[in-house]
Amino acid sequence: MKINITGRHFDISNDLSEYAEKKLSKLEKYFHKLIDINVIMYMEKHLHVIEATINADSTKFYATEQANDMYSSIDMLVKSLEKQVVKNKEKHTGHKVTPVLKAAQPESASENRTEVLFKQIGNKPKDELEAFLEMKVDNMDFILFKKHDNSENNDKFENYAVIYKSGNGFKMAEIPQDILKENDLIVHDDSITNPKIKIVECNEKSIKNLQIDSAVEEILSSSGNFLPFLNNDTNNLNIIYRNGETLEIMVPPN
Repeated sequence: MKINITGRHFDISNDLSEYAEKKLSKLEKYFHKLIDINVIMYMEKHLHVIEATINADSTKFYATEQANDMYSSIDMLVKSLEKQVVKNKEKHTGHKVTPVLKAAQPESASENRTEVLFKQIGNKPKDELEAFLEMKVDNMDFILFKKHDNSENNDKFENYAVIYKSGNGFKMAEIPQDILKENDLIVHDDSITNPKIKIVECNEKSIKNLQIDSAVEEILSSSGNFLPFLNNDTNNLNIIYRNGETLEIMVPPN
């Protein structure tokens, strides 16, 4: 299989190219003979746009998506292409085709079948300061984000972190190399233009290991609006929160 990635007046970094190839290569298992995938990335106003054409099994598939960052556009594109491919395969074979990108969590949880919506975050890496600023600008008390990592092992581990309000302060939790680490986030200056924060190691552990059912039960039985937790099933940090009458869970992308 050959993946051709072109930028139309758009610089494509090695990390972005590798991410796109990794995501798109998951589609190969649907075909007997996947010839090539041609990808074009560009900006349209303030949006990151991606187009792709697949030539496989004597059939062409095309999709285009746009988002606030190209990583999210790639995620959306792969899902769109996958839906097309699955629909086409089922139409011609008459059999159910199992999608590659399946949600790891059930669509509903708890004994009384409380409905839960899952919200995937964007996959653009951020550092702690960028994430804190985004949380403040969005007027939120929490954020789940992919942490930018310059270490030698950043190609082996995808480290997702949470920053959340705790009492009168903030905390941050992350899972570098599959080990949960919790810290205090000290705010020295919370201005929008020049925020200053400091990460300080703390001994107090507040992130619980929970399954989805248990997380739903815990937030329903409390007066809190959100609950960060370590998902026992996926070993990822999640945040369950109230959005009006609905419960939603913020999760990393598949």
